[in-house]
Amino acid sequence: MNQEVNSNNKRKNLKLYYGLLITVICIIGVSFAWFRLYLSQNEDNTLASRTCFNTTLTENTSKIEITDAFPISDEDGLKQTPFTFTLKNNCSSYVKAYILIESTYRANSSTSYLSDNYLKVNVSPKNKNSNPSVILGTQTLTDIENSSKGYVLATAYLGTNEEKSFDLRIWMDSAVTLDQGLNKRWAGKIVVITDASNKPTFVDTILADNKVTSPITIPGSDVSAQKLEDIKEETYVLENINTSEKYDATKGNIYPNLLGINSGSHINREKLSYADSWTANGDNFDLSDPVTINSSDYDSNYSSLVGKFIYWQRIGHRDDDMYVDMASEMSIKLNGISGAGNNADGSTSSTTTNLNEIFYVTKAGTKEITYKTLTSNKSVTESLFASTEDDYGYSYYFRGNVKNNYVEFANKCWRIVRITGNNLVKLVLHNNNSNGVSNPCSESNNDSTAAFIGTSAYNDSYNDEAYVGFMYGQTGSTDYGTTYANTNKSTILNTLETWYKENLAPYESKLADTIWCNDKSTGIQRGLASDVTNYYEPNNRLESSKTATLKCPNDNNEGKLSKLTTSDTINGNGNLTYKIGLLTADETAYAGLSVGKINPLFYLTENASGGWWWTLSPHSYNLDIANVYTVIGKTGTLVSRAVNLDMYVRPAIALNTSIEVTGSGTSEDPYIVK
Repeated sequence: MNQEVNSNNKRKNLKLYYGLLITVICIIGVSFAWFRLYLSQNEDNTLASRTCFNTTLTENTSKIEITDAFPISDEDGLKQTPFTFTLKNNCSSYVKAYILIESTYRANSSTSYLSDNYLKVNVSPKNKNSNPSVILGTQTLTDIENSSKGYVLATAYLGTNEEKSFDLRIWMDSAVTLDQGLNKRWAGKIVVITDASNKPTFVDTILADNKVTSPITIPGSDVSAQKLEDIKEETYVLENINTSEKYDATKGNIYPNLLGINSGSHINREKLSYADSWTANGDNFDLSDPVTINSSDYDSNYSSLVGKFIYWQRIGHRDDDMYVDMASEMSIKLNGISGAGNNADGSTSSTTTNLNEIFYVTKAGTKEITYKTLTSNKSVTESLFASTEDDYGYSYYFRGNVKNNYVEFANKCWRIVRITGNNLVKLVLHNNNSNGVSNPCSESNNDSTAAFIGTSAYNDSYNDEAYVGFMYGQTGSTDYGTTYANTNKSTILNTLETWYKENLAPYESKLADTIWCNDKSTGIQRGLASDVTNYYEPNNRLESSKTATLKCPNDNNEGKLSKLTTSDTINGNGNLTYKIGLLTADETAYAGLSVGKINPLFYLTENASGGWWWTLSPHSYNLDIANVYTVIGKTGTLVSRAVNLDMYVRPAIALNTSIEVTGSGTSEDPYIVK
């Protein structure tokens, strides 16, 4: 456990002066006498690069002063006044700038010096904080000059006469203890190196703006991490339960039966447990010293729940007519907590351990409760750029509550999902921009269904295995290749093609031919007839094995049956007409989703909270019904639904590797495709 310094006699004032002097390298004089840090300027702010000797750096902030400093959290570290500096390229060609810190005592084993592993650093574009805060000592080392090495913190491309400004913040990590920091010294140098470069592509820009890190949580096994402070509040008004309104996925009308209220076709929940705190149990939660109350106590206990972590099981509105078209007779459970269920008398057992979600109550009245849904026990919000293998090599993907992957293209706003292994940029729609606004990425233009182009069935028919296909073969067949052949276009593919011709056809030259993985391989195959059940590989990965992949399996047609492309017949099958598709369930898992678990805080929920939307991944053929994975936009949950139901359509595309952009990728300054 971290030691905390609480008394004033243990907290020494920290006066932090940033002044940068750069002549090939910038010297930061830094020393610690229990959290006392001095950075001073000694010479001119002129940067002499290796390839162009008139690049300049301008210091925008003359001094930072911090008093009463001690080890702090990243959240507090990012609130500090930054040292702001500007790089300008005076060369006649593009340059690539590397911003490094050289730690003077990095190789010194003396206990007099503060370890680089105890310092947190953040270098981000000015006023954005978009780059991750990192432990200095864990960053990549690169050679500088005179056999010295520096930690690479950021890179940037600059065109002729282009300027870019950055904010630098440095603080002691919250994990530093008194013994580790007392009377220690640290000194270092900021090093800025520039090399000649070609004009950056979109991929170059993304890689320069984002540092590749390892995910905190495992894609496919858990949702992306989120901490309580960052989660938005929800208010549940008990009087608003309407049992007469039918379920409608396009409206997102999920009615959680929070406190066991009798509500017609709702399943009653008669017990509720609460606690002041929780402990981690693997990826789940155990309530600490929980108290359980009965339904008869609710009216007098709403206010007493404020500040408590509580557990109930969410149940969706049940309409028996709807379940004629569903794969199984079950309520729409949004969590799947083990151990909870109805007793013989209609009451509910209250489970307080191994919970995959809990709820923190912030306000409560006689008829409503305001709360936050917590589904991650990592106590940090994941927002990162990581890598894994795909069909082409190594892919770089965004995960979590990302705020710098906005792209304006074709007068619409998109979010970057990943860079493919062959350097294409895969996007998913964020704002269809039906109103034609000038900046469709701006938060001021957000809407709960802006990410969709309308609704569609995946396939109008559902009573054959073939209908899990984005393209499908002959119904009634017992042969795999014949059933899943890419002969007929699905209902949703026709919907996408119509939209493509109306909205993207003029931009066809900027779009790339990439693999759209409609993984129809059967992990558990019990024949191909109407009275059997088939569970497809996405189901086995995401639900049984709790894994995800960006590699499409080799299943038939020389291993290309599920790999839909337009003209590329080397990596795919060439069966598509237009360069458009949908995200796979696996791609949503890498973005932050997990089957049956809520994630209210990751980038795919923005502008998509108003409904459920289709993915490209088959789930099962069960009880004569073909099912495909869908995303519940409001809760960020991956579930399966019958293919003939109307759900929202969220297009995905890929941009060519040669695309150039301006902007920084934020909602107010998105990447704009030239």
